Amino acid sequence: MLVIDKKGFADLPFWLQGPAASLAAGQERKRNSQALLIHGIPGSGRRILALWYAAHLLGIPHNRLAHFSMPDPGALEQGAMGHADFMFLQPPPEKSVIPVEAVREMIGFLQLKSHQGGARVALVCPADSLTTAAANSLLKTLEEPPAGGFIILVASSPAVLPATILSRCQRLAVRRPEPDAAVEWLRARGGEADWQLLLEVAGGAPLRALALHQDNFSGKARQLHDDLRQLAAGRESPVAVAQRWAEHDNELVAQWLYWTLSSAVRGSASGQVSTQAGIVGNQPLQNAGKALNMQTLLHRLAEVEELRRTGARAVKADLQYAALLQRWFA
Repeated sequence: MLVIDKKGFADLPFWLQGPAASLAAGQERKRNSQALLIHGIPGSGRRILALWYAAHLLGIPHNRLAHFSMPDPGALEQGAMGHADFMFLQPPPEKSVIPVEAVREMIGFLQLKSHQGGARVALVCPADSLTTAAANSLLKTLEEPPAGGFIILVASSPAVLPATILSRCQRLAVRRPEPDAAVEWLRARGGEADWQLLLEVAGGAPLRALALHQDNFSGKARQLHDDLRQLAAGRESPVAVAQRWAEHDNELVAQWLYWTLSSAVRGSASGQVSTQAGIVGNQPLQNAGKALNMQTLLHRLAEVEELRRTGARAVKADLQYAALLQRWFA
């Protein structure tokens, strides 16, 4: 029976330790593919797990792996590990996609000889931001990776990637932990807060809930909610509100809208009124005096889901918000 040294992943968030152990065991037995897709919702720890596995493949000592257990997302860039055989691929500054030129550079990197005689690792995050040309360029390398070359893709869902990419990758899903255990973990790291609510807004993703708390989500949610009320009363224009919203983190705004509408849908279905985070029924979701039925709520929920899928990294977020709010409050 193979025994894996747990010291290498003991500092990871508890729900990632099982997947990390599985990856370590698979690598020890030489069963892991050279192309791995790690997927899960934002804030689930998919990127942390990917970075940990990259460090593991590169042979970084266990006493240094703790450094990668809770990395600053802003530090995930080329050279973040201080390792010449590691490459991190992400959209260029002010862009929302990974171009084909970047993938070609990555392929060239993987074909080089290792500086330290071991593996060479490329981490692509988020993989769903690859352009069609970039994804096509990656296919042959995924099918026949160079000796010692590993590619780790990080995405929100397998469904967002082309089937040709999926067929060439080993997949690993990062599951959300049980809410009670997640709340206990959050409380130990962030102190007292309404973690149950924050976790609900974050879709059950603990790292996202922690980020919301650190980013003063409660105060920003009150402002966003007040903007909806002003729109409903006709005292604000969609363009003015959209410009303010564009100053916030786009992912936060989209997530808050999704949670607000989800709460309204559940409230309408059950006949109950939600009062959490300043949300009072469906009142701020339509113009004053207009009824808002379940069909309209579900349609708006689908619009926001599309915004979350395609617009979280959009440069012209104000235009997206303006178009959305204009449809809602015309």
